[in-house]
Amino acid sequence: MTTEQINAGIVMKRRNYLLWTVAMVCLLGMCGCKSRQQQKALPSAGVELQSAETLVKNILVAQPDYNTINISQMEALVTWNERTFSLRCNVKAVRNENITISILPMLGIEMYRIILTPKTFTILDKLNRQYCENSYDFLTKELNISLDFESVQALLTAQLFSFDGQSPAVLKKTFVAETHPDKYSLTALKQVGNKRHRFDILPSWQIAGTALSQNGLDIFTFSYGNYTLHSGVSFPTTLSAKVITPQRTVSVDFKVNKIDFNKPANLSETDLSRYSSVTCNKLLP
Repeated sequence: MTTEQINAGIVMKRRNYLLWTVAMVCLLGMCGCKSRQQQKALPSAGVELQSAETLVKNILVAQPDYNTINISQMEALVTWNERTFSLRCNVKAVRNENITISILPMLGIEMYRIILTPKTFTILDKLNRQYCENSYDFLTKELNISLDFESVQALLTAQLFSFDGQSPAVLKKTFVAETHPDKYSLTALKQVGNKRHRFDILPSWQIAGTALSQNGLDIFTFSYGNYTLHSGVSFPTTLSAKVITPQRTVSVDFKVNKIDFNKPANLSETDLSRYSSVTCNKLLP
């Protein structure tokens, strides 16, 4: 094997890791942040016995309320099975309409872009001028988790949601509340796809984390922490996420150095005619 062939193989392996990370970042990629503003905690409710109805009501009031999000500086540390690497990302979002994530692996140059809309997601490989477009069924199959735009958006913004599409307000009837020494929990009464959904809630009514468990093991987790006010919106400043599938175990730690809310999103349109259409299975290993 020639030196050129060996180098080409190394580049392809790195590209494959980056591309799969693109898929993970579109799922995991926009929350944790490190703020330069002074933290202002919400009033603590104290950990007393609460009903599911009371918990849901107070969570819906305390969770982040926004129209647009602009994360202009974000770093992600990714652990992929035995490998660890870092990425830089930018994120723009318009609530219920669009989430656009730019991946900048090196030198501040955008190499990949992910565009999530209510019905489809698109991955652009700008280096090789290729793109794939697919429904959320693709991510559901690859990650073994039922996903749609609403659940991805909620995960990225620390919101109440249900994997089976129920309105958050309905969770007071379909989840059961428990009280612990330093937190509350909301756990689904019924399993979805042989998995049970759970939220952990801080005494301030903010979401500390959410998880899917299967056979007693958390196979999918988000943990939020250090809620801080940004432009009047209380948002978690740290995030850890982990997903376990038969093929891979991926964890991501995020740090966002700059975040703004409710300013013009200025989303740029992408001319897909300049790219070759391929299947997502071709772009992702």
